[in-house]
Formats: sequence, structure tokens, C-alpha cells
Amino acid sequence: MGQYATEHLLHFVELFFRADEALGRLGSGDQAAARESDRLATQRGGESGPATAVGRWLAAILCHDHELRDRLVRYVPANAVGLLDDEKAVVAELCSLVASRYFGPGYEVGTVTEFARWMQSVWVGRYQVTVMQIEGVIRAALGETKIDLSGMEAPALSKAQLVAASKMSSALRWELATVEGLVCEAEVKASRKGWHPRQAVA
Repeated sequence: MGQYATEHLLHFVELFFRADEALGRLGSGDQAAARESDRLATQRGGESGPATAVGRWLAAILCHDHELRDRLVRYVPANAVGLLDDEKAVVAELCSLVASRYFGPGYEVGTVTEFARWMQSVWVGRYQVTVMQIEGVIRAALGETKIDLSGMEAPALSKAQLVAASKMSSALRWELATVEGLVCEAEVKASRKGWHPRQAVA
């Protein structure tokens, strides 16, 4: 496993199970009126934060607030196979932002391969993927353009992006404000590319 040692294994496996849980709950609830408890901590204090339903959900995931994540999922647009395209665009942009900060400029491909190999070795749940596919997801997130992800099922791609971003965020030990800032930036980038994720209820 190299630098991704055994001490991280149990936490990472938990991330996979929770990713499956989070994706499995998509589309399972109704679009009920938002409650005060359905807001991120900063928003309950009257400050701004992610503007979209999927953005608030992603912030809760990266901050490992599982209770809030499970409450927010009912607001996230989805169908039988997962997130809608507008919401997947925010996930992809967020993964890119997190990966660029985790690996840094001038990263070595070998470090990405090592991360992908370890990630695949502990991959559990639905939508099995190969090391090459995970590496492709990360390298595409880092801005490489000659990456073919057409062989991946859409839910597997979203899961890989979610889990990779969550693991990288945990390793960097970001505070809520940093996570929210990145999510807001991801929302803006997706919007500028023509995507229209659903706005948060309140």
C-alpha cells in the first residue's frame, strides 16, 4: 500500500459503505420544506454557503456530518440510477478542485497510480471498477484531457469522485469554511459550463 498504510483502511472502507448509502438514498424522499436543522452550521448562523441542494449535501459529506447528509439527500434531484446530470457536474467540479489541492501542481503520475491502486484494493459495495478506471477518474479531475471514461457506469463514476474527494479532504483536514468555499466554487464552475443544478430550498 505504500504511504496509504493500514491505519487508514477501516476509515476508507467506511467511506465506501457510506458512499453507497448516500447514493442509494438519492431520489428516495420527497422535496419537503426545509427545516432549520437541514442547514449547514454556518448557514444556521446566518452566513452564506453552498447555493444548491447538491452543494449542501456534498459539503456535509466532505465534513463527515452523516446525520446532516442523510437529511439533505431528500432535496437532491436524482433518478433510479443516481444523480441527474446537472448535479453530477457539481460533483465532478468539486472532485477536480479537491484533487488539484491534494496532488498539487506538477504531480507525478505514479502518485496517482498508487492512490488509485490502494483505492481499488479496498473498494466495496456496488459498481466494481478497475485501478485504471479509478486512475482515469483522478487524472481527468486533474485536468488531463486524453482520458476515456466511457466504460464506467455513471453511478460508479460519481461514487469514485465522491469517495476520492472525501478521502483527500480528510487527509488535508479542512475546516467547514474551506469545504464550503470549494463547494461554492464548484457550483460556479458548473454553472459557467451551462449546468443548472437545483437551488437549495432555503
